Amino acid sequence: MKRTLLSDKKFYLILLWLVFTTIFAVWWMMLGMSHVKLLKELLPDQWLHWESQRRMLFWEGISWITLLVIGGLTSLYFLVKEKSHSLNLKTFFASFNHDVKTSLASLRLQTEALKEDLEEGNFNPPLLDRLISDTMRLQVQIENSLYMSARESQKVFLEDRALEALLKSAQMRWPQIKIHWNRNAALHVDERVFTTVINNLIQNALVHGGATEIFFEAQKKSEGWVSLSFKDNGKGFSGPRQKLGTLFFRPTSKSGTGMGLYICQELIRRMRGRMLIASSDGSDGTAAAEPSGFSGIIELKGALA
Repeated sequence: MKRTLLSDKKFYLILLWLVFTTIFAVWWMMLGMSHVKLLKELLPDQWLHWESQRRMLFWEGISWITLLVIGGLTSLYFLVKEKSHSLNLKTFFASFNHDVKTSLASLRLQTEALKEDLEEGNFNPPLLDRLISDTMRLQVQIENSLYMSARESQKVFLEDRALEALLKSAQMRWPQIKIHWNRNAALHVDERVFTTVINNLIQNALVHGGATEIFFEAQKKSEGWVSLSFKDNGKGFSGPRQKLGTLFFRPTSKSGTGMGLYICQELIRRMRGRMLIASSDGSDGTAAAEPSGFSGIIELKGALA
């Protein structure tokens, strides 16, 4: 709690305000009293009047300083209370999300095991694939909510990971969409964070684009950098592309919250890369009249395999 408070800019702003106003009040009181003292010396016949003025300035100054100190300490008290309340909410939310994620992961694993058993008997009900995808969608939403609730405290640990292994793992989690890639690459990423990005892109392709396939193409951008373009075969996006990735941007009442693409861009930036959302017509303006899928480019440190 102490570390959280010391890392808050509001804490230092309150301290700065308290110190500045207190020093100003002390200076004002001392200046007023020195002027009264000078008037006492210049007009000694009105000594009682100037003495009462001096006492008035003294007690007014003390009252002003006391009120400033009380106000500053009260502000700090409420700041501590706010931080404590926020920390408790984040702890509860993280614990709740962890329990729900564990339950969803267990449900997905049991569904996948049931699917494998049924496939051995040459029976593959499509509803099982839909159930697996729906549980993944819920997991993605929970991970996004968890990131938004504690993004300042989440750490990123970068290491070299194989793109092919990450996409094969994603294919197992999303059986309703076919994932293609042109070649392998070693990306300098946080595996957990990059998996969240891939999950959001696939969910966006499935839910909002109605896609059945998504393509990833790794190319060398420059020395030590890899350009990973992605594109699905869905219906694309017919609105202003420059607004995509804006939090809570909803072009229609049936659209999502914009949280997924916003989080993707944030996570790529935290992995020292960048993400660009392309237009269907290949420009950076609005989409073409006949959208040809949703596409974009992710630039990350790494090398082609």
